[in-house]
Amino acid sequence: MKPLPAPPAPGKTDAGRFDNAVRRASTVSKEEMQRREAERQKSQGKVSHDKKHGQ
Repeated sequence: MKPLPAPPAPGKTDAGRFDNAVRRASTVSKEEMQRREAERQKSQGKVSHDKKHGQ
């Protein structure tokens, strides 16, 4: 199976295109981060930090 071709990325040099492609691939929107955090808290059970332990 052949790998997919690299997506087009802006930049004048190979290094600039590589940098922009990596940034585009690794950047996550605020909404996506909040959604992932909510899923993580739901799966692990949110721990309340406002109550003192042991009382």
